[in-house]
Amino acid sequence: MRQAGKILYMILAMVICMVPSVGMIFRPTTETSENKEMAAWPSVTEDGSWNENYLEEAGEYFDDHFAFRPELVASDARIRGELFGVSSSDQVILGRDGWLYYEATSNDYLRQTQISDRAIYNIAHNVALMQQYVESQGSQFLFTVTPNKNSLYGEYMPYYYRQTALASNAERLKPYLEQEGVHYLDLFELFEDQEEILYLKRDSHWNNKGALLAYNAMMDQVRQPHDTYEDTPYTIDDTYIGDLNSMLYPVGAIPEENQVYDLPQNYAYVTDTRSVEDSWIQTINPQASGSLLMYRDSFGNTLLPFVSNAWENAWYSQYTPYSIQLDMESCLPDTVIVERVERHLTALGQNPPYMESPQAVPAGTEMVADTQTTVSVSDAGSFYGIQGILDDSVTSEDCRIYVRCTDGAGNVRTMEAFPVTRIEGSRASDYGYQCYIRKESVSTGSCTMEILVESQGTLTKVQTWNSEF
Repeated sequence: MRQAGKILYMILAMVICMVPSVGMIFRPTTETSENKEMAAWPSVTEDGSWNENYLEEAGEYFDDHFAFRPELVASDARIRGELFGVSSSDQVILGRDGWLYYEATSNDYLRQTQISDRAIYNIAHNVALMQQYVESQGSQFLFTVTPNKNSLYGEYMPYYYRQTALASNAERLKPYLEQEGVHYLDLFELFEDQEEILYLKRDSHWNNKGALLAYNAMMDQVRQPHDTYEDTPYTIDDTYIGDLNSMLYPVGAIPEENQVYDLPQNYAYVTDTRSVEDSWIQTINPQASGSLLMYRDSFGNTLLPFVSNAWENAWYSQYTPYSIQLDMESCLPDTVIVERVERHLTALGQNPPYMESPQAVPAGTEMVADTQTTVSVSDAGSFYGIQGILDDSVTSEDCRIYVRCTDGAGNVRTMEAFPVTRIEGSRASDYGYQCYIRKESVSTGSCTMEILVESQGTLTKVQTWNSEF
């Protein structure tokens, strides 16, 4: 009898273990709430030969598609969370009192991954060069950084996430923006002044009331006539399930409350828009005036209904790097707003805006130095890209980098390059540069490029390079 019980137990265990794999025949998992793309079934061959990674890729496919995956993932998350107080997802932090945070924001919160002062300068200066171009076209410019949730409401983070006493990268950036003369809206200060919690507890974004606060501040800053919606009634949606909630609990997630404003939709979509998450959206509102080009991220999803009601024409882009020159030539906006979430700030110092580098007249008596500054030329669509890394011997925190091009016809152009953090092989440096020159700006044929560095009143030619356009 005891032997029969053991055999029955073994059979039952085997059946339970087989359910996820055998169940794929009848009910495979086809959708995911996680922030990733589901694996595709691998090919046995690759480039005419055996795919050496076939078994590994097949395992990845199974991990994403096994039967009842959402139910099993949610059950695992609930057991780990309620019994052990830990998250089952490497993308979600389980905070106190039911709060959830996005793991990708933990470095900013802990303030342990500090970028260099030069990297901070690169971000600020690139934004300033964007603003310079926008204003040269007769438009106004506004830059703002959306705080990570735990930067505002860190008291609900797990106790073992201990911050250092250092300033965050976003805090360090502000004085650099002021020094560069960037028109900046400080959303950190705005939200910290509010007594009410204006971010969602189980989502990585602000709630609709927080979006309304940010919207009014942006419209005030650019002096755009708008409805403040202060007296607009709203209802409470107590069925809202946010992004982190869905990632941790694909089924059976506990909903939370969010405000739903009774807004008139005075605007209409011009683009074939399926969702406010679309990468490129255009709206029109004949009852309003002015035109807006807004570079935004997912925090712009809840801004869009408010903002679209305030502008006759509005364009919203989530594409990066920002194709600001081509977009402005196409849309002709009178206002440009750049909204960037805190956790993605560093990308502004790595991937500068996609636009022709501004022409410049460097100051100082020109000197020549023999350095190992690197130069390369690439085809960048509508532009030629000229990029490289300065030799360490000619760097200083606020040095400016210029590229002087002399084409085959003898035409000379001097442009200020975007300062960037750049990787070449095994070398990474915050003293990289990226210069774009429009293809029609140079004559076809040979071109001589000279890299110049301006620092502390001295102008030094650090490299010369010949190339073919």
